[in-house]
Amino acid sequence: MEIKLDNPAWYSLSETHKDFVIDDDNMKFYDPDYCPFGGAVNDNETESGIAAYASLTDSFFVIGNRPDVNDKVQIEGELVCNQMVIDQRIDIDIHENIISLQTEIHRGDLFKLVNLVQPGYFKNKTADLGSYYGIYKYDQLIAVTGERMKMHGYTELRATDWLWRFNNLTNYKDFYFVRY
Repeated sequence: MEIKLDNPAWYSLSETHKDFVIDDDNMKFYDPDYCPFGGAVNDNETESGIAAYASLTDSFFVIGNRPDVNDKVQIEGELVCNQMVIDQRIDIDIHENIISLQTEIHRGDLFKLVNLVQPGYFKNKTADLGSYYGIYKYDQLIAVTGERMKMHGYTELRATDWLWRFNNLTNYKDFYFVRY
C-alpha cells in the first residue's frame, strides 16, 4: 500500500480527489486553483501532459521522477521532500486552543500565513481539499496544519507552518501521511 506514497498526486487524483483533476492520459494534475501538483503513471510519457498544464499556470510541481518536457517548458529545479507515515495516534499534551479554520476570514489568514512561510504551494482553493486547523495568538494566525492530498488509506498533513517569532521553530519541508 505504501507504493502510493511514491506518487501521491496520481493516487489522490485517481481516488479521493477525482473532482479536482485535470487528466491528460498519462498525467494527472490538480486544477491550478487548488494546488500546483501533478503526477504521471508512466514517467516516459509526460511531455504532452506537462505542455498542456503549463498553458494553465506559471509554475507547478511534478511528483516522482524527473519528467520529460518539451522545449517550451523549463525545469527550474528539484525539491526533495521527506515523507513520514504516522501509523498510530501520538499522545501529547496540547496547551493551545486549536480551531477549525472554516470561515472566510480564517481561510484568508491561512492563505496568507502559508504563502508567507512557503510561497507557491498553497492556492486560493487549497483549503477546499480537506480540513485545516490553526492556532491564533494576539488575533493573528501563527500556526496551521491541514489535509491536502488524500487517497484511499492515506491523508497528507500539510501546510504545517508557523511564524518563527512565536517559538523560534524551524519550518521543515516534510510531508506527513496518516494511515487510516
